[in-house]
Amino acid sequence: DALGHAYVGSLTWTILALIAIMSGLLALLYRSQKRYYVEHFIFLLHFHTGAMLLLLLAILGDRWGIWEQGVIAWAAILPMPGMYLAMLRFYKQGKLKTFVKWCLYSLLYVFAFAISFVLGLIVVFALF
Repeated sequence: DALGHAYVGSLTWTILALIAIMSGLLALLYRSQKRYYVEHFIFLLHFHTGAMLLLLLAILGDRWGIWEQGVIAWAAILPMPGMYLAMLRFYKQGKLKTFVKWCLYSLLYVFAFAISFVLGLIVVFALF
C-alpha cells in the first residue's frame, strides 16, 4: 500500500518530465515558427491540466454513480483528438500539415509515456 502511495506521489514528477520531453519534440516540429521552448512547455502544461481535469471528473462521476461504465475510457481517449484541435489552433498551420505532425507527436508520445512510466516505477522501487 505504501509503495502505491509512493508511486502516485512520484507520478506528478513523471508527467512533468514527460511534458518537458514532449515540449522539446514540439519545438523541433515547429522550429520554423521560431517559438521559445517555454511556449511549447506552457501549451502542453495547459493541455495536460485540462486532460487530467477531464479524467478526474470521469473518475469521480464513475465513483459516485453519476454515469455508466466506460466513461473513464472515453475521458482517456477524448484528449487525443483534442490535441489535434489544440495544435491546429495554437500553431496556426494547415490541417494536413498539423495532422501529420499530430500523428508523429502522438506516436512518440506513447513511447515517451511508456518509458517515463517505467523509469518512474524504477525510481520508486529504488528509493522505496
